[in-house]
Amino acid sequence: MEIFGVWGGGNEYIQEDLNDFSKNDWEDLCLDVLNWSEFDQYVLIQSIPHGFGGWISSRFNGDSVLYAGDFLLNLFRITENNEIKEEIIDCSFFLKIINTKNYKGLEYIKKWMLVNNLNNNEAFLNIEEALKKAYD
Repeated sequence: MEIFGVWGGGNEYIQEDLNDFSKNDWEDLCLDVLNWSEFDQYVLIQSIPHGFGGWISSRFNGDSVLYAGDFLLNLFRITENNEIKEEIIDCSFFLKIINTKNYKGLEYIKKWMLVNNLNNNEAFLNIEEALKKAYD
């Protein structure tokens, strides 16, 4: 997967295509992605934060970044697949960086992490920091 995404340029292509999505398109994608294979969901989820780690530039522009953040938060809420939830949690640094105001989605992730005893890691700290920013 990483060869496809990082070295193969797949993440950039996915982000460029997602730039054309309206808010409604992102909402439709969130429902549709539930019907995809777990691998395809993984590819999409891992493509979203690509370029926000500092060593490669993101291809997202404008509102696409916030729509992508809302997509991850909404997908986390509606999926029953815990592996997909954990992939989204791995993107917590992205949710912290983009300054999302979706505090309800962040609260949902935080509660899920507490219930599942996943609150002693960097991802949990990222979610808490994102929550502080969301309430500001």
